Formats: sequence, structure tokens, C-alpha cells
Amino acid sequence: LAAVTHSDMSKNSLEALGFRPEVILTAHSGYMEGEILPRLDKMQARRECGLDIEGPVVLLLGNIDPYVRLDWLLATSKELEHVTFVFVGGAKEQQDYWKNRCSEMGIENTVFILNQPPGKVRQFLYTADVLAVVPRNADLENNKMGVFPSLYKVLPGIPMKLFIYKAIG
Repeated sequence: LAAVTHSDMSKNSLEALGFRPEVILTAHSGYMEGEILPRLDKMQARRECGLDIEGPVVLLLGNIDPYVRLDWLLATSKELEHVTFVFVGGAKEQQDYWKNRCSEMGIENTVFILNQPPGKVRQFLYTADVLAVVPRNADLENNKMGVFPSLYKVLPGIPMKLFIYKAIG
């Protein structure tokens, strides 16, 4: 049995559980520079992505399944009507569900865009003023240590998109 971890903390946790150090490889998380190049100006990126938005943008990239707490971000969008909340990802059925929720909640400052190919995802990242991450229901139900309690479990679960988000700036 062998394991690959993304951090020394995770490696140490496995060792504490009885894994032998020689069967654990630590491959630190990060990003590949090519994934974020060429860098784009925010307005140029918005034009290339077909977003006709002048004001601030909060972008959530990725899964919008029911187990993601998107309702929290939608509640925030209702309070920040001058900000456009852009959701990139998910299947049509998932997006239709959340569009209906927005309609029920009287929210009009959201844009939903279906899954995009990897090359296009980079462009969308540059459109944002804020890149959002929301917790999963399981993170909140299984641990009471904060918004991302999985960070504190034996095998920490850091959303991989955080490394790309950080690289984008």
C-alpha cells in the first residue's frame, strides 16, 4: 500500500495512522504556469468570454450540484445588487434549478454559463474581481470547525482551484 499526499501535514497525518514513511510521497499542490498564460486584462477577458459587464464580478467556477452551498452565495448576491455573480459550470439541469431559485428569491444579478473547455476556463478566471469558493454540505455537516472543516481532518481536502485562483491574483 502506498499513498501520495499534497502536503507535509497530510503526510504526517498518515504516518500518525501507521503508514510507513517510505510508502508516502508528498507532491505539493500548485499549478502549472501554462494553465494561466497568457495573462489577460479583466475587460479583455470579459469581451472574449462574451460578458458585457462593466461593474464588479464575483465568479464561481466548477460544480453546482445540490451538495454545494450555492444558496449562501445567492443570498449574498441579493444583498449586493451592484455586483454580478457569474457561475461557470454545471449541466443544464443544474443551472435550470439554480436559475429557478434565483427567480423565486428575486435575484437578477446572476449569469449562468455551462461547462467550458479547459482553455476557455482560464479566460473566465480573468474576468473576475473576486473568485469564490463555497463549502460542500458534507463539510458543514461532518465537522464544526469552520467553513472548510475538511482542512482540519486527518486527510485534509483543500479545493484544488485555490492554487489556480492564487496564481491568477
